[in-house]
This record gives sequence, structure tokens and C-alpha cells, in this order.
Amino acid sequence: MAIVSLVLGIVGIVLPAFLASKSVIWAILGLVLCIVGIVLGAKARKDPSQNKGLATAGMIVSIVGTVYCAYMVIWVIACYAAAQSIISQLQ
Repeated sequence: MAIVSLVLGIVGIVLPAFLASKSVIWAILGLVLCIVGIVLGAKARKDPSQNKGLATAGMIVSIVGTVYCAYMVIWVIACYAAAQSIISQLQ
């Protein structure tokens, strides 16, 4: 679970970084992946058979990814709203 947490955190950061400008769905998907990464990292830290350092790294990366993805969701929605406002003013 610790490795999965780390991988989900990394994918959650990379996915919206490259694809969020195309659609807000990618940023929301990254947000969901990071939240799942946080949950799995917390479970892995409680399990004595898991590597606690890797689980902690997975949680940290997932938390950073959650903040980043939330920012990306807000940013993409704000850009779409601004573009719609400019388009309506031009017509």
C-alpha cells in the first residue's frame, strides 16, 4: 500500500500538470487519485509490515498533490469563466 500511495501521489501531480488545460476533468481525476493516496498512505503507516518511510513519503506527495490539484481545479474554472466573460463582451 505504501508504494501505491506514492505512485498515486505522483500520478495525481503529473496528470493535471500536463492535461488540466484541456479539461477540468483531469484536475478532478488527479484530486481523487491524491485523496486515495492519502488514505492508502495512512493505512500503510499503521501496518507494521509496510515500510513506514515509504508510506510517509506517499502521504506527503499525495497531500502536496491534493493541494496542487485543488488549485488547478479552481484555476481552470476561473479561466473558463474569464474566457466566457470576454467572449460575451465581444459579441
